Amino acid sequence: MSKYLQFLCIAVGLVVAPAMAQAPAVSAPPFADDAYSFYVFGPNGGRLAGREDSIQVVFARVPTDSAGQISLQVYDPASGSAMEKRSSLFSGPITTRFSVYGGKGAYTGSQTTRPTSDQAGTVLADQTFVEENRGEWVSFGPFDRSAGETVDGHTYFKIVAHAQDGRGPNMFRVGSSNEATEFFAYDLTVHFVRDRGEIMRYQVELPAGLDALVENNFDVDKGGKVYLEDMNLRASASGAWRRNPVSVHPAAGLTRLPYNVVKDIQGYANAGFYFESTDGVALKTFFADAPAPALTGNCATAQSFQVSATKCMPTDVTINEEFTYNLRVDASGTAGNVRLRDQLMEGVRYVSSEPEATKTGNTLTWAWEQLHGGDTKTITVTVVPEKEGDLKNCIQILSDPMLCLTTIAGSPKLTIAKTGPAQALINSEVEYSVTVSNVGTAVARNVVVTDKLPDALSHASQQKAIRFELGDLEAGASRQIPVRVTATQRGNHCNSATAESSNAPSVEAQACTKVVQQALTIKKTGTPLQFLGKVATYKIVVNNPGDVALTNVVVVDSAPAGTKIVAAPDAAVNGNLATWSIGTVGAGKSKTLTLKLTSRTPGNLCNNVSVSSAEGPAADSQACTEWKGHPALLLEVVDRVDPLLPGETTTYIINVTNQGTAPDTQIAVEANFPAEITPLSASGATEATVSGKKVTVVAYPVLQPGQRIEWQIEAKAVKAGDSRLKLGLTSKLLKTPVMEEESTHVY
Repeated sequence: MSKYLQFLCIAVGLVVAPAMAQAPAVSAPPFADDAYSFYVFGPNGGRLAGREDSIQVVFARVPTDSAGQISLQVYDPASGSAMEKRSSLFSGPITTRFSVYGGKGAYTGSQTTRPTSDQAGTVLADQTFVEENRGEWVSFGPFDRSAGETVDGHTYFKIVAHAQDGRGPNMFRVGSSNEATEFFAYDLTVHFVRDRGEIMRYQVELPAGLDALVENNFDVDKGGKVYLEDMNLRASASGAWRRNPVSVHPAAGLTRLPYNVVKDIQGYANAGFYFESTDGVALKTFFADAPAPALTGNCATAQSFQVSATKCMPTDVTINEEFTYNLRVDASGTAGNVRLRDQLMEGVRYVSSEPEATKTGNTLTWAWEQLHGGDTKTITVTVVPEKEGDLKNCIQILSDPMLCLTTIAGSPKLTIAKTGPAQALINSEVEYSVTVSNVGTAVARNVVVTDKLPDALSHASQQKAIRFELGDLEAGASRQIPVRVTATQRGNHCNSATAESSNAPSVEAQACTKVVQQALTIKKTGTPLQFLGKVATYKIVVNNPGDVALTNVVVVDSAPAGTKIVAAPDAAVNGNLATWSIGTVGAGKSKTLTLKLTSRTPGNLCNNVSVSSAEGPAADSQACTEWKGHPALLLEVVDRVDPLLPGETTTYIINVTNQGTAPDTQIAVEANFPAEITPLSASGATEATVSGKKVTVVAYPVLQPGQRIEWQIEAKAVKAGDSRLKLGLTSKLLKTPVMEEESTHVY
C-alpha cells in the first residue's frame, strides 16, 4: 500500500511561516451560531442535577436530495475536562453512553416533549466514555442516507447522550460532516455561555396555523434572561419550572421564531428549556452545531491522503516559561493508519500533551487506526524553551488510502403479538390477529407461525394447529396474519401462537376470549277457566339464562278482543296493550310481572306476551283462559185479581227470565193449586196441561241470556180461605226445582 506524507516545519521567533490552509470546520446553519454546550448529569444527583437531566436527545436532519454520506460528531464526550471544571458544584467524573439511532422510529417514534428514555429506532453506533476522549471530536459514522429515517423530504438521525452513573456533569457539543445538517431537540438542557451579556441563539418551529405556544424554562434564576422575538419572558426560580403562555403573530411565510438566552450575573449556570403548543404538542427547537475550535497564532498546514494537519505556534515566547501550541488533524475522507509526528525543536523541553503522545527521543507521535470524512482531532502540547533564538520544529502527517466495505453483522430477534376480542357470542365467528416482527438486525430465516386452537374454537380446516409459513423476514419487517375461527363452547378460552425461525429463538403469545351466550325467555301462566265478568290473573316471568346482562328489556302483552285489562302494575296501558320497560336483566336474573283481565265474551281466549332486548335476544309466550257464561233463572208469578169471592176468576201471570250470561235449556214450570182455587186453563210460551189442581207446561227448549218467557193460567175461586199457589221451576242447570208462591185471599 502506498504511503502519502508531507513534512511541515514552523519556526518561532523571527522565522515567517507559510500561510495557513484552514482545515474544514463544521458549518452551522445561518440562523444561529451561538448555541453553547449541552449537559447531562449522573442519575445519582438531586433535582438540580441528576434525576431529570441524565438523558439528552438531539435530532439531526439533512435534505434527502443532499449528496454524500453523513458523519455525526460529539465534541468532548467524556467528563472531567476543562468544560466540566466550570461546574465545580458537582463532584466526580461520570460515565456517558452516546448512541446514534436511525431507521424506522428514530424520529417518528421519539416525538415527545420531555423524553426520559428514548430507544426508538435502530442503533447505528454506540460508545461509552469515561475520562478518555476529552477535549476532542469523536465521530460516529459515516452513515448512508438509507440508514436514517426519511420523512417529508428529510433524513433524520438521533443522538442520545445517556449518563450511566455518578453525580457529576458532562458537557458536550454536537456537529456534522454535512453542511446541510440541521440540529433540533424537543428538550434542551444547556450550559450557559461564559461572559455576561453573551447570547445563545435558538429558533422555535411554528406549525401552520399556530397562534399561541407555551415556553417552559427550568432553573434559570440569575443565570440568564430569556426572550422570544422581542418579548422578555419570565425566568424560573432556582430548582423550579416556569411556564410562559405566549401569543404569537408571525409574519407571512415565517416558520420559526427567534429564541435568545442572554447570560446574566450568575456564573457557570445550567438551565433547561422546551416549547409546546397550548394543547401539549411538542415543538422543535433548532440550534447551530458546534464548529471545531479555532486555531490561532502562526499556523501552517500539511496534507496527506484525505487528511490535513495544521500546526499553530505563538509568535513570541519567553525563555524558561511554559507555553502551549496547538495541532489539529482534519479528515476530508476515509483514511487508515493515520500518524501525526511532531518534531520538537532544539532547545525546547517537553512537558505534556493532551491527548498524551508517544514520545521517542524528540519526536511526539499520535496515531489513529481510521478517520472518516469530517473527523477532527485537536492536540495541545506544552513545552518550555531553554535557549534564545529561533525555535524551529516540524510536523509530519502520514496516512494510508483505504477502500472500506461495510458488512452488517447482526442477529435476528422475533417478537409476536396476538390480539382478539375479549368477548364473543357462541356459534359466532371470532377473528384474531397475529403480528410477527423481526426487531433484530439480521434476516430471520424460514419463519413459521403455528396457531394452536382449544377445543372450544373451530377452524374451517378442522385442524387444531394452523400453520403459516412466512419464509424469510427482514430486519425491521413485520407480518400480520388474520386467524378466523368459530366459537363452539361457552367459557373463557385461550389460544396461543408460536413463531419459529431456523436462526432465531421461538416466541409465543396468546389471546383469551370469553365465549358467552345471550339468551332471553318468557313464560306466561294464568287462570285456565273463568266466568264472564269475573277477573283472571296472569303471571309473566322474564328470565335471562345467558352469561351476560341484557339491556333495554321491554315486555309487551296483547290482550285479546272482548277482554279488558283490569290491572297491570308498572306497565303503560294503551287499550288492550300493556308495555313494561324493565331495563337491564342481569345474567341468571329474572323479573316477574302481573296482568289481570276480565271478559264479557265467552270462549277460549288467548293473550300473547313478547319480550325483546337491545342486544337482540327475544322470546314470546301465550296463556289461554276458557271464559264461560252462567245462566241465572228468575221465576215470577202474580195474580191479576186479588181478593176473590167464591165463583170469581183471576189470571195468574208466570214469568221466567234468564238474568245470567249463558243460555239454559229445558225450562219447565209446574203449578200446584190449593183447595180454595181451581185452575181452568193455561197458555203461554209452550203448551200447558191442566190436570185437577196441577198445571204442567212443555219444557221451553233454550232460554237465552236476558230472554223472558211467560205463561198464563185462568183459575176460579171455589171456597173461602187464604190460598197459596206453589210453583216449581226446573231446567237443565237446575236439577232441584226453584220454588215460588203466590198468595190469593178468597172471602
